[in-house]
Amino acid sequence: MAVGILDTAADNGDVEMEGGVGYDGHRDRRCLSRNAPSADLAGRAATETEREAVTNQIHAAGVALREARTQRTIDGVYARYMPDPTDDARRDRALTLAYDTLSDPPAWVVEHVRYLHDT
Repeated sequence: MAVGILDTAADNGDVEMEGGVGYDGHRDRRCLSRNAPSADLAGRAATETEREAVTNQIHAAGVALREARTQRTIDGVYARYMPDPTDDARRDRALTLAYDTLSDPPAWVVEHVRYLHDT
């Protein structure tokens, strides 16, 4: 049943990101902004059908808001355990330094190894 101004597009909070679908952190703000005008409409609804439609929309927005907050919390927890580009850069730099040092060692490394061998 279409109710005009109360119609909203389905929004599950997923957005296309590099590497697949990810969570859009702005979903909870969109739910809040959608919920505020609905509360005003509920007070001004002329018929029982309109009042019921607005109440259902307010309830759906509240459920979506709770789901968005829960998903944001879960994503934040998992993000701490996932490697980020900084970790990849550190690993690559360490590997590069190790390769450079072991394949063509600087003179000070050779001298230090000789010193350790002699003493």
